[in-house]
Amino acid sequence: MVYYRNRFAIKYGAMAIGSAGAPFLGNTSSIEPALKLAHDLWIDLVMEINEKHVIPEQVAERDRSMAYFADLIKKLSGQWVFDHRYYAEKD
Repeated sequence: MVYYRNRFAIKYGAMAIGSAGAPFLGNTSSIEPALKLAHDLWIDLVMEINEKHVIPEQVAERDRSMAYFADLIKKLSGQWVFDHRYYAEKD
């Protein structure tokens, strides 16, 4: 599910920095390690955001998706008048 969500987010303009999960399964001894992992991952996330980290593969995928939809909107300009006008003004 996380992979699917990240792919969807990238395709539509977001940047995915990572994902995390910590199994609990009712075992209370796993709580402290999971909390430590979550804390460390949040630190990494904040650093990535502050450094404005860019992942070239994601930028390329996002650009391909944006070009695809821009072309689609141009082809359907008669049906999607306002969308076509938006992209026409960006060109």
